[in-house]
Amino acid sequence: MRSKSCGLIRSIPTLGKILLRSPPSLRRIRVLSNPMSKVTASQNQNQKQEQEHYVFEYPQDTSLLPTLGVTCWLGINGLLVYIITFLLFPFSYTPSLTSLLPFDPTTLKTSILITALTLSLLPLPKDASQHKLGYKFGDMLMRCAASYFSLKITCENPQSLSTIAQTSTSGVIFAMEPHDILPFPLFAFNDGLSCIPHVKNAYGLMTSAIFNIPLLRHIYTYTRGHPVDKKTFQSHLKSNHNVVFVPGGVNEVFEINPDKPDEIILYLNKRKGFVKLALEQGTPIVPCFAFGLSGTYDFVLPKFIYKHKFVIKLSKLLGFLPIYFSGRWGVPFGIPHPNQINLVIGTPISTLAEKGKVDQETIDKVHSKFLAELTALFQRHKKSTGNEHKTIVII
Repeated sequence: MRSKSCGLIRSIPTLGKILLRSPPSLRRIRVLSNPMSKVTASQNQNQKQEQEHYVFEYPQDTSLLPTLGVTCWLGINGLLVYIITFLLFPFSYTPSLTSLLPFDPTTLKTSILITALTLSLLPLPKDASQHKLGYKFGDMLMRCAASYFSLKITCENPQSLSTIAQTSTSGVIFAMEPHDILPFPLFAFNDGLSCIPHVKNAYGLMTSAIFNIPLLRHIYTYTRGHPVDKKTFQSHLKSNHNVVFVPGGVNEVFEINPDKPDEIILYLNKRKGFVKLALEQGTPIVPCFAFGLSGTYDFVLPKFIYKHKFVIKLSKLLGFLPIYFSGRWGVPFGIPHPNQINLVIGTPISTLAEKGKVDQETIDKVHSKFLAELTALFQRHKKSTGNEHKTIVII
């Protein structure tokens, strides 16, 4: 049976590559200086630093299988919107429309509700060992996404990152920006990709609302997503797990200005909770910036709606802003456009010397250093990623 199934899978090269092999081979590019150029001492130092950069890149593939993988992951959001719309649609008041349907909407609604209730009762696994098949499926989705978005990861200081990842006893906090409509570049840290040296047991922390919705909560759990609440955050650090999250959160979506597409707003001045948690455990903080996220979705943000107090309160309660967006092929609430995602990982900020010091002065000091490092990270890489016209504004 084994040889038969393997032969069948290998008959489809792309499918076999994703299902049977470990993460696809990556192209590692080491940035080298031009030995023929005449440089000053300071330029020599800059080039020496550049030589320490490592870049991992997936060749882009937007064919059927990667597209299906991304659809199973991010497209599930749109599917749920369609299902909820169907359930709320008043078919009883539109008999002429109901008569045209090849099925009984009432019966289908009942079936959907029963299925949703059943799925909501299914327990979530605490770790990968409890549901290996589910996590293998999640890893496959992440590899599909890496190819679809031609994921490119640049580690500015891989040696320092490797050292900290191996020596830290309370994990590593990867603080990634920006949020945009959906901060899906979190997937770059997934263990199924294994493209960041020595970074394992990494979990993406996201809005808790996701884990209260049937089907959605299982998909995101199998892709190693967890709620971003304080208890979960602390639990991961105490277990020596690495976490990646977007400190700016949904507030950054409120600040998106369609009239200023080249301006990236980062809501970080008041986001100091993660710094306090890092100081409590002596956990290093690594600033990260995802280029290419802007433009992956087309959206409509009427100011008179999303600036309304009720909408803001509702969004904070849900953990996301309920807006209309569309992606590839213009499908409402569909999958994103296959723009290349360039994730840049900065130099770790150590908090070991300040471990246990959670006074406001120390928190402000480390927080200011994080903001400075993140800004410098953006400035250093915006040109090489084709974003030289963009600017960031921290509020």
